[in-house]
Amino acid sequence: VLVMTSRDQELGKASKVKLDLLIETLPEAKRPILHLLQLDVTNEESIASFVSQCPPLTVVVNNAGIMYPGRQVNDTIIKHTLQTNYLGT
Repeated sequence: VLVMTSRDQELGKASKVKLDLLIETLPEAKRPILHLLQLDVTNEESIASFVSQCPPLTVVVNNAGIMYPGRQVNDTIIKHTLQTNYLGT
């Protein structure tokens, strides 16, 4: 079983459709079951909901984060980036 998460459910659903198509190309014996759960690591309610729905995990791979494009940086952007990329996970 693979569990993928997304802050935005609609974007997550679109990504899951693409991944499901890739999974179908694998030999049947090697096809994982892919679950999509909503998770925003900066939101306590989202975290609690994820924990209550998530099956037991053996391995966690976090390869996602946020970055604001451009050269405009302020305290709010820095705080949100650090909270999401480092503190939340």
